[in-house]
Amino acid sequence: MRSLSVLAIWLPLASIACAKKRAEPLVDCVVRYASTSRQVQVHPAKQPYEVQAVEVGERFAFKTVFRESPRAAASISLSVYAREASGDELLHQVKYLPPYPAVPASAAYGFTGHQFVYSRSGRELEFWCALRSP
Repeated sequence: MRSLSVLAIWLPLASIACAKKRAEPLVDCVVRYASTSRQVQVHPAKQPYEVQAVEVGERFAFKTVFRESPRAAASISLSVYAREASGDELLHQVKYLPPYPAVPASAAYGFTGHQFVYSRSGRELEFWCALRSP
């Protein structure tokens, strides 16, 4: 009988503990073009090839792919595209591999620093990204 009362106490607690999902880190980016500013927050991708770029001010697209698994493929990839009539043109691409740059949470421009990317027509896009842990 005692084992049933112990089970009655521990079973709900165990189910609550299992229900709590491990909080995932995220890549938090600020992207600016002209008067348009976007915050892009990306969790680890389960299907990295399906990640879509986000439009920024109709002139640029910004893509962030954050992979945690498999561990051998872990990375953060950032790409900037110019939106042209003929299609998107890759302007800038960078890939960070773990261990990621150690930057204090209070750092103004995260692990990327303040980046500026220019299109052929001289348009400027700014961005910076930080890795946020839950």
